[in-house]
Amino acid sequence: RVGQRNPTFTATASGLVADDSLAGIGIDLAYACIADEQSAPGDYAITPSGPAEAVNYLVTYVPAVLKVIPRDIPAITWAAPAAMVYGEVLAAEQLVATADTPGVFVYDPPAGTQFAAGTHTLHVTFTPDDAVNWSPTEATVELSVARAVLTVTAADAVRRVGQRNPTFTATASGLVADDSLAGIGIDLAYACIADEQSAPGDYAITPSGPAEAVNYLVTYVPAVLKVIPRDIPAITWAAPAAMVYGEVLAAEQL
Repeated sequence: RVGQRNPTFTATASGLVADDSLAGIGIDLAYACIADEQSAPGDYAITPSGPAEAVNYLVTYVPAVLKVIPRDIPAITWAAPAAMVYGEVLAAEQLVATADTPGVFVYDPPAGTQFAAGTHTLHVTFTPDDAVNWSPTEATVELSVARAVLTVTAADAVRRVGQRNPTFTATASGLVADDSLAGIGIDLAYACIADEQSAPGDYAITPSGPAEAVNYLVTYVPAVLKVIPRDIPAITWAAPAAMVYGEVLAAEQL
């Protein structure tokens, strides 16, 4: 096979008389062949040589063929892994290629890798234990990574009639690792119809932004601005004692 050294070449002799042998008549065969361990598959001449004349013989040398055959290529079986969601990491259970001969699998990228949303190519290199008869080979599969679901929820707020609306805020659930709204390109805006002249009541706070961001599908959840009346002071004032005509109202009665 490719990569192997040439075998020990041999020959047979026809025409020897009685107990004669090649060595006995002074023939020490040599062989020439241009094939070596790096030779490609194919047929290569094996050319025997020696003296043209020997004791009692005229000698003819007939070449033969060295057939260099390829190593077998292992059959790799590797089903495409189930789709992942952004934030999940590549698990050993997804790196499960098999071959029809024993050997070692090396995966790129390795288990533990986190992917951005999209389609990614997983690659494996297989090195057979039997390097004489089997050739290293490679295989790939496609992995689909879906966007993660991100929910942005506005926070409820309260103010009194006549006040300006407070600064609205929101919280995000579903961000992965160190991701932030700003980091994935979301600059929140808020809509609310309430203003300083609005009557007491509940008013929607509606956050908005892109429906899709880097690695995310985004949902926005509204909140409520509660506008409450100003408090009405409790006035305590006891009725003054009766007066007589001619008296004047005193500060003590007020």
